[in-house]
Amino acid sequence: MRLHIRRLTAAFLCLLVPLAAFSEDKFFESNGVRIRYVDHGRGPAIVLIHGQGDSLDNWVDSGLLSNLAADYRVIALDVRGHGKSGKP
Repeated sequence: MRLHIRRLTAAFLCLLVPLAAFSEDKFFESNGVRIRYVDHGRGPAIVLIHGQGDSLDNWVDSGLLSNLAADYRVIALDVRGHGKSGKP
């Protein structure tokens, strides 16, 4: 029951919080290439890595990132050459 309430609360908050505010971009350097990521939630960590031709925005836009962040720490990143990561 508590898990159900947490998920409903997270879904409701996602409607109130602008998408841009939820997905605050962060960056780190990997062998001279700037890599974009977002980090949300608390708990055991889950890492989301998109497929070829996509970006982490797909995880945000689909609502999957916000749903998982209700129960987990979710780290999603744009791989090299995709989204807002560097394109060497």
